[in-house]
Amino acid sequence: MNFLGHLYLASLHQHSLLGSILPDLCKPHDWKTLSGPIVAGCHMHQRVDRLTDAHPDFIALKSTVTKERRRFSGIILDVTLDHYLAANWSQWHDRPLRAFADACYEQLLVEVVDAPASAQRVIQHMTQHDWLYHYRQVQGIAAAFEGLSRRFRFENPLAGSEQEWHSQSALWAPAFEKILGDIRVHDFTQ
Repeated sequence: MNFLGHLYLASLHQHSLLGSILPDLCKPHDWKTLSGPIVAGCHMHQRVDRLTDAHPDFIALKSTVTKERRRFSGIILDVTLDHYLAANWSQWHDRPLRAFADACYEQLLVEVVDAPASAQRVIQHMTQHDWLYHYRQVQGIAAAFEGLSRRFRFENPLAGSEQEWHSQSALWAPAFEKILGDIRVHDFTQ
């Protein structure tokens, strides 16, 4: 899962929104000394990632990513899972996506003062460019893939990975529904 999925699960399980995305933005040594609720949110993020990566449907979907991009299949599936969640938001949450995204931005901008500077920049960019709401459109994930491709120091095929969704959405959508359903009901208090 990418940002929207982690924020969605954090809101359901009442964990820190900042903590729920921080592990994707910085190293553990940057967040392990933050407040207890933020660290708890970071640990939840890690549990969500482990559950997602080990889910049989997620593992099976990795092999459906084209050979050219298979090395990045986990990233591609995480981002397209957020697209699926955003595009089908009313199935997963009672609050409209617009209101949920705005509430997340508001809370993140309050909590972000505790984050490392690099994470602060990403979160400010996320809120300014409305990433969460734009995930509902393929253009939104295309922008995410473009940005992710620039984060690597080597040439990579991530830019344009929204094409994987175009060619596989009929197969991926039912699997994403199962993955989200299974993870949503997991007990994260342990």
